[in-house]
Amino acid sequence: MEQDLTAGDPTWRVYKTKNREARDRFSRSRLSDQPQNLAPVERKVDADGIRESARSVQRLLDAEIAAGIDSRRVVLAGFSQGGAIALHLGLRYAHTLGGILALSTYLPLADSLADAAASAQQATPILVLHGTRDPLVPEKLGNHAAETLRTAGYDVTYQTYPMEHAVSAAEIADIATWLKARLA
Repeated sequence: MEQDLTAGDPTWRVYKTKNREARDRFSRSRLSDQPQNLAPVERKVDADGIRESARSVQRLLDAEIAAGIDSRRVVLAGFSQGGAIALHLGLRYAHTLGGILALSTYLPLADSLADAAASAQQATPILVLHGTRDPLVPEKLGNHAAETLRTAGYDVTYQTYPMEHAVSAAEIADIATWLKARLA
């Protein structure tokens, strides 16, 4: 199921990228522009915006589960800011998910994870993929997310691709293989 969360919601901000219009709900900043001497978890994020975005997605998930969809058949996935929301919500969601897929992203609000994590997700497979030349969300943030989760005992697979802040054909093929294994 794919839904446009921005439709009719004035709280989404619109900004221009090179050739297109984009939308976000929490403050957009290049994580690569922030001081490099800070650990990834110390970088400034819009905590309220992240939580509000996660609540919006949770309402959709809750509605689908209430309608009879087995939560173990749901993979929460996102790219960039969407990946941050997928990780944030997915790790805290009360119903066991089929997987969490996070592309070219980071782990937001990691300092609150130990207290807020749902035990239902401890064995949930997590796939974190990142471009090695990503200028917007540096690859070290994706690696840090995977290592943080692995250290906390999560089932994490981490893989990189020689690309910038994008999705590649090789990455899509790997995602397809991973999804088939989760949802077969």
